[in-house]
Amino acid sequence: IGTKRNKGVYGMRIHGYHLKPAIQFKGSDDRNALVNDEDKYYLRKPLYLGFELEVECDNNYRNTVADALDLVSGVSGEDDFHLENDGSLRNGFEIVSQPRTLTSHQNFSVWQDVTTALSRMGCKSHDTRTCGLHIHFNRDCFGPRDEVKFMFWIYSQHNLLRAVTRRDPNNFCKTKSPHECKKHKKTPRGDRYTAVNDTPRHTIEVRAFRGTLKHSTLMACLEFVTASIIFSNTVSPATLADPTKSLKMFLGFLSGNGRVATTYRHLIALLKDKGYQIPENRVRWKSESYINS
Repeated sequence: IGTKRNKGVYGMRIHGYHLKPAIQFKGSDDRNALVNDEDKYYLRKPLYLGFELEVECDNNYRNTVADALDLVSGVSGEDDFHLENDGSLRNGFEIVSQPRTLTSHQNFSVWQDVTTALSRMGCKSHDTRTCGLHIHFNRDCFGPRDEVKFMFWIYSQHNLLRAVTRRDPNNFCKTKSPHECKKHKKTPRGDRYTAVNDTPRHTIEVRAFRGTLKHSTLMACLEFVTASIIFSNTVSPATLADPTKSLKMFLGFLSGNGRVATTYRHLIALLKDKGYQIPENRVRWKSESYINS
């Protein structure tokens, strides 16, 4: 598995930027393919998420780190993720995952092994000025108006976004006015360096996150994107236009709808740590809008 290096060592190759591997959708055979059985009514297609996690390595030994990750990944080799060069990094690489359902990400123990191994080898992601975490998802999960609603929700929740992403906007993840989203059109040659990059043809990329080597934070970010997609799909534009009301409803959404308590467990823990009050009394979530409307 991997690419042969000097001294006869086999390791995970650090590929050139923008490698295009064969896409493998992971978790498509899960009984819980979306998030739970109820959420299938809120999305047009099953939701898959992939991420790019940027990592810096100390002492110019990134090839040694790459070799170690080959052992962590086990027999899967590059079937689950691969490594790429990134010109924005000083001495590191980015970990590029295959698309998975949220449930599959949560159940995939290799992510815990990878983040733990990188931390033990002295690598950094959060504590740098160069590393980010980008999460992609398939845009065909949206209905005709839902993409705009998702962007409006993200850009209207400045404090919530800062709490989850753990950083302020910068030149690589600029924010927009929520009202700019109303004029939204897909522009393949547009500016991709926005918090929500809608320029790819088949995916949408959320670029706002700071990097992390904490497994729980990685999961919280994936859960935040998933929850934001489903929540923004299910509420009316009038609700989203009121940031205070929509935030209150979102926090109730996380613990409502009769969903299993563990679905958004990492996100809920992160928000509680940031001082957000998550309702303890679980009530059935009532959608304000429907995917086919």
